[in-house]
Amino acid sequence: MKLLVAAATVLVALTGCAPVSAPPSAVADERLVAQAITRASGREIPVRCLDQQGLAREFGAESGSELDSELDSELDSGASDTFVVDGQVVYDDETGLPTSLQLADVHCAALARYAADPALRVRPDPDVASALATLGHEYSHFVDDTGEAEAECHSFQYAAVLAPGFGAVAGQALAARDAVVDLFAPLAAEDRADLGEYVVGPGCVDGGADDLDAPGTAFPPVGTSSVG
Repeated sequence: MKLLVAAATVLVALTGCAPVSAPPSAVADERLVAQAITRASGREIPVRCLDQQGLAREFGAESGSELDSELDSELDSGASDTFVVDGQVVYDDETGLPTSLQLADVHCAALARYAADPALRVRPDPDVASALATLGHEYSHFVDDTGEAEAECHSFQYAAVLAPGFGAVAGQALAARDAVVDLFAPLAAEDRADLGEYVVGPGCVDGGADDLDAPGTAFPPVGTSSVG
């Protein structure tokens, strides 16, 4: 899960499950993204597209604590600068198995644009690349039970795997991969220390532990992150 708190981006893994209703406008996007995942991978994964209020409140419920009153007030007023969730996977309390993959509604909308616009499949814009990265990251959590560093490494590899579900042909899937790789920025030593396990590690290389061995795989430099 990608979470922005107090203007600093961190990644957080969640457990538990608390129902939060998706905005009505997101229902069609949920169906589109879920169908794209199935077309690309053969897996049927429940997808939910929630606004920041819904994602943040579900974060509070799943972490077993209430949001503090100041943050709760900010969410009610529509403020989002201090708490932005890009995506998360929800797990069943009893079985520990994943139950749904959740994305911010802006990412779902970007993926819907990607599916509808052939020009975006040729040259994904930064919003589409960010949405594909988040989808790939959370998909990795859902299907591989990965930690954050692994999921970060898998994010661009799965972007190429999942892009065909949105209508991308082989060359366009590689363009999607490249667009996501371009999100990975070099990090100063102190930033790498701050992000810790959420930075691409030494296993994120050709033939490394985090290599999915997907066709046409490319890798961002070790020590980078798409976060921030």
